[in-house]
Amino acid sequence: CRGNRKAAARSLGIDPSTLYRKLKALGIRIPEVDGRNQEV
Repeated sequence: CRGNRKAAARSLGIDPSTLYRKLKALGIRIPEVDGRNQEV
């Protein structure tokens, strides 16, 4: 979903906050729209 957490969560059938917590727990970074990485 190109870094869009809401769209990714919707595709997975979970709440965006659940996705955010899971990404943070796994240490996964999401690219910002401008190409920088955002540490979750």
